[in-house]
Amino acid sequence: MSNWVQTIANLTWWCSLILPLLYLIKFKGASPAYKYFTYYLMAIGVVQFGQVYWTKIFDTKSNLVLFEFYLVLEFLFLTMF
Repeated sequence: MSNWVQTIANLTWWCSLILPLLYLIKFKGASPAYKYFTYYLMAIGVVQFGQVYWTKIFDTKSNLVLFEFYLVLEFLFLTMF
């Protein structure tokens, strides 16, 4: 994989872990939509984290198993709005 693609992949991975933490700052007393969106960001961060470590453990190029979790969780959390 080229260097810039790896850089973008690392950036999105770190953003998916940092954004839920930033949203948790004003979590108390927030509206239900804000809370559901925070849960959504945490779920996406967990799936992204799992996908990175799945590929490191099993040494695979791509992973469609966790992508299905991503789609299902995206549907469930975004329909709560």
